[in-house]
Amino acid sequence: MSVALQDTRIPAAAWLAGAIAALPLVASFAALWVPQWGVDTLARQAGPIYAALLITFFSGVRWGACLNAVAVGELLLGLVPPYAAWIALILRPEFALCILLIVLLLQALADVLAVEEGSLPYWYGKLRMLLTTAAGIAILAMLGERLFG
Repeated sequence: MSVALQDTRIPAAAWLAGAIAALPLVASFAALWVPQWGVDTLARQAGPIYAALLITFFSGVRWGACLNAVAVGELLLGLVPPYAAWIALILRPEFALCILLIVLLLQALADVLAVEEGSLPYWYGKLRMLLTTAAGIAILAMLGERLFG
C-alpha cells in the first residue's frame, strides 16, 4: 500500500473516538423525538451544551496543528469558536442552536482549508466532515423540535 493511500484512510482509533464523541449529541436529538423515554427535558438542556463542548474540542485540534509554528494569530483565532459557542448558550435556545450550527460549519470550513494547506492530515478532513454532518443534523433536529415541536 502506498504512503499516499495510507494518509487518506481514517485510522480505526479515530473512527472509534469520533463515533463515541458523536453519541451524546445524537442521543440528545433522539431523546427529543421519543418523549416516552422520559429524558426529553434533559436532552433539551444537554444537547446544546454538548454541541458547545464539541466546538471547543475542534478548536483544540486547530491549536494542536499550529503549535509547532506557534502562529499567534492562528492561536487567537482558535479562541473565537469556543467563546461564540459558550456565549450562545446564554441566549434563547432557538438562537443558541442557530449560532452553534453556524460556528460548527465555519469551523469545519476552516479545518478543511487547513487540510488543503497541509496543516492537518487528509484523513482528518474526511472524519471532520462526517462528524460535522452528524452534529449538524442533530442540531437542526433539535432546532426543528424547538420551533415546530
